[in-house]
Amino acid sequence: MNQKQPCKICGEPANGYAEVVVRNTYSSRLYSCNNCGFVFIAPVYWLEEAYAEVITPTDVGCVSRNLASSGFLCSVLCEIAKRSDFFVDFGGGYGLLVRLMRDRGFRFHLHEPNAENLFARNCEADLVRFGPYRALTAIEVFEHLSDPALSVAEMLRWSQCLVFTTELCPVIRPMPEEWWYLGLEHGQHISFYTKKALNLLAVQHGLKYCYLGDGWHIVATSNDPMLGKTKTNERSLILRLASRFSNRLQPRDVRPSLVEHDFNAIKRIIRMGAGASANSAGHVDDPQNGGCVPKG
Repeated sequence: MNQKQPCKICGEPANGYAEVVVRNTYSSRLYSCNNCGFVFIAPVYWLEEAYAEVITPTDVGCVSRNLASSGFLCSVLCEIAKRSDFFVDFGGGYGLLVRLMRDRGFRFHLHEPNAENLFARNCEADLVRFGPYRALTAIEVFEHLSDPALSVAEMLRWSQCLVFTTELCPVIRPMPEEWWYLGLEHGQHISFYTKKALNLLAVQHGLKYCYLGDGWHIVATSNDPMLGKTKTNERSLILRLASRFSNRLQPRDVRPSLVEHDFNAIKRIIRMGAGASANSAGHVDDPQNGGCVPKG
């Protein structure tokens, strides 16, 4: 097996340093970039099998993660976002975070081509109608990316402000038996980042990177109020984030919920001919359904 491969972020040589067995079946190797520290698994040839189930059996923290993420995002966005702003949750799975954020009054849309939209029906993202979005969230997405540079470029088509979570690589490069986040039992995690690697991704697009702590990151333009707010209040944000994840505090209700609005909009969509169940024939944020007028 090849002992060197080019880094998928900076292009510098990455050394193969450990053999791995994925899904108890597939042999592969961990690589670590000598320049930016990016760690990745290669070759990868099991993804179709790995994504036969969108949520892996070991992802027992899925619900609590979405609850905690919605609390943290509320604490950030309530001080910055306008009520007419649109947000897109990229790779949002079944739409649970979108539903939670809309319940708290934020106009979130779902972009997820690989899973059924169970919780955010008629809240699908549409770049033409609602873009560019004020911000894009990507909760536990980056570690799934087979080509991070290409995927980040795609995300930036939707918004120039990315708010995302992914665990940073340990200071000492992770060995297969020592770091749970490698996820070798399910095989969906294949890319792992350092701060330097994420900063390089931002710089490649003329943007700024900020690490907030506890796995939260922001990439945005240097003059984005969200970046400035989080940098100047980094300590308080991290403390609030920690309290959200530990459930010591309940998230504040910061604006009127969109539950009633969405309920009435979907009923209207059904009456307009979408049939017995609402589908993508209509959108809850269309002005005709009482939504905001998209920014020109």
